[in-house]
Amino acid sequence: MGPALGLRGKSVLALLATCLLVLLLTAAAGWQAVASIRNHLGTAYARNLTLLNRERIVAPVSRELALSLRLAKSAALQQWLRDESDPARQALGFQEAESFRRDFTDHSYFIVSAQTNRYYFNDARSRFSEAPRYTLNASDAHDAWFFNTMKNGTPFNINVDPDVKLGLTKIWFNVLVTDGEHRLGLAGTGLDLSAFLQAFVGTAERGVTPMIVDANGAIQAHPDNSRIAFNSGTGAVSQDKSLFALLADE
Repeated sequence: MGPALGLRGKSVLALLATCLLVLLLTAAAGWQAVASIRNHLGTAYARNLTLLNRERIVAPVSRELALSLRLAKSAALQQWLRDESDPARQALGFQEAESFRRDFTDHSYFIVSAQTNRYYFNDARSRFSEAPRYTLNASDAHDAWFFNTMKNGTPFNINVDPDVKLGLTKIWFNVLVTDGEHRLGLAGTGLDLSAFLQAFVGTAERGVTPMIVDANGAIQAHPDNSRIAFNSGTGAVSQDKSLFALLADE
């Protein structure tokens, strides 16, 4: 009787071990399937959210850039910057710029003369002025954006930068004003950075941090202002303010 019970017991133990092994393998396979599904859904969600945010961002940015390009190509503005001291040309230049100001989302514009380095700016908050707000200085680090842009010669750049002299932090649309090969200055507008971040980059989704980076990896917009690479649009790229600085290794 004893040996028979022993054999039966061994059979039961073998069956239990087999069932336990099958359960473990099934659990492992199920966990891998769940992890794979979670990864797939997470990737799809991040991709779809990014594409949605991209469309929300591209439309207003494209609109402001298109208006800035038209302003820079204005004949009245070009004629004024060719001879900045001519009152008649100046009046026509400001008249043209004011017509654009009403269409810009931020209701602001700036004009910079390459001849005198004078910076003109008007918006809806301050009183209209034909006098320059200040004169840029090549030895002032805060003015490097202008001289870098003029030297670079690209038709336009979009630069996130605080203007300490105006006390404004905006996404600036800097467009070259040219007369053939001669660079007359810059013109464009700006979008308030705080409003832009709140409208287009802010999110209440846990685990999701939308950001905008340029081709060099510099962070142009981020919910955390301390991570933004200010002034990178004009060629001043800070590696510690780039996407690569957020990664663990090469």
